[in-house]
Amino acid sequence: MNNPRELLHILARQFGLLNKNCCQISGLDISLIQSHILYEIG
Repeated sequence: MNNPRELLHILARQFGLLNKNCCQISGLDISLIQSHILYEIG
């Protein structure tokens, strides 16, 4: 498994992190899945 994005996705699912807040953008908390979406859009 050489794809870091795939590894991150698998780990997020295994640890149930998809709905937890992972970071902030402009003072707003966003979940891990939201950060993935923003990454893909960017």
